[in-house]
Amino acid sequence: MEQARQLQDLVLIGDANPHAPEYVWDGKAIGIDWKAECAGLKKQGIKVYGVHCGGSSSSRPFYQDVASTTGGQYLPLDSLQTMTDTFAALCLREADATGAKLKEYKERVTKRDGRLTADSQRMFSLLESTTVTIRRSVVLTGTQVLAARSAAGGG
Repeated sequence: MEQARQLQDLVLIGDANPHAPEYVWDGKAIGIDWKAECAGLKKQGIKVYGVHCGGSSSSRPFYQDVASTTGGQYLPLDSLQTMTDTFAALCLREADATGAKLKEYKERVTKRDGRLTADSQRMFSLLESTTVTIRRSVVLTGTQVLAARSAAGGG
């Protein structure tokens, strides 16, 4: 009998380009090659959502590349005040392939704030415009990734 496979997403939130693999953290080179990591995630069927905070044009290509390489989505975020709504909307979208929960949340945010900000409008538009195939989301900060690698003996 074939075993069911659980699909996952990873949400990468940041505002800058990644450090080079030879970057030293806590006395050790981190050794993380983001292109190789993305290839590995794609092989595992894990999509990465690149949430790009602040809109710096120099780091935009990194978040776009991570998302497109893994089949995820690039989500620009100009205001950190929208972060909670962005993450909640992403999770609701992934939990309900029909889009009903996302639509309901958009209506609640609109009612709560009296209107959608430009940032919120863009985020909801992007999330409403793509097909959902994911069932579980995981969020890690860069520091958590480094700590997990260190604890696992990976550097």
